[in-house]
Amino acid sequence: MAQLIQIGNLSDSVDQKTLERLFAPYGTVRTVHISVHVDTGRNTGDGFVEMESDDGAAAAIAALNLKEHYGRILSIRWSEITMNRLPVYREIFGPMNMGDDETEGNKNQ
Repeated sequence: MAQLIQIGNLSDSVDQKTLERLFAPYGTVRTVHISVHVDTGRNTGDGFVEMESDDGAAAAIAALNLKEHYGRILSIRWSEITMNRLPVYREIFGPMNMGDDETEGNKNQ
């Protein structure tokens, strides 16, 4: 089974289809997950892609890491989260579990 690729610094306008199209030139994309904020429904800038082959995944990482996409420099690497842990990650972070009112208090500290 292929490892997950972790993508950071995604534009908030990127959706799963956009992320799939970005990785498709490097091989078959099995799954795509973008973390979303629970209150806004907008992405948090973090995503995961599973590709059919490790070779395709390695090629995508080499080609896309530190490249500009929608005005942002992407951070792409092998993920430390495995496919069997992704459902747990989605439950905890899938929608981020921190509301806007909780983050407001942190700005004043």
